[in-house]
Amino acid sequence: MPALQSGREQAFYKWYFLLHIVITVLVDATVVVPARWQLVPALAQWHIRQNDDFLLRERPLWMQAFVLVELVFQLPLFFYFPGRLHRLGPRKNKTQTDNSLLRGLLKVYGYNAALTSLCCCAAVVLRCAAGGVSTATALTLLALYLPYVVIPARLVFV
Repeated sequence: MPALQSGREQAFYKWYFLLHIVITVLVDATVVVPARWQLVPALAQWHIRQNDDFLLRERPLWMQAFVLVELVFQLPLFFYFPGRLHRLGPRKNKTQTDNSLLRGLLKVYGYNAALTSLCCCAAVVLRCAAGGVSTATALTLLALYLPYVVIPARLVFV
């Protein structure tokens, strides 16, 4: 699989990372950030009500750990990656070391984000199988969480 050489794919991931800054700060962070420090707590509450997102509502300890990693490790990368993805495309005078750090960080991010999101999907399926949420709710939540499995998983192959 090529290393994000397509301009379209690079643009897609640039916007993915920029959008993910907003999602991380305004929604995901509410799992660990006290309410008084949340920027727009109503947005996360709306999401929880609209989608019956029991993971954000219940905030299990494993989810809190995942979100802490997202805030400490992933969030800084969401600022770092967009301005550097163009370095993966064909370019003259490019050295191997130019890309090794970027590729390594993209792969680590890809593994981490895909695996943690896959755990969220598994929790949704298990809760549905146990009768804790309806099939419709489970499908809604899977539709929200699965892109965060697939999109980062692609980065493992850069």
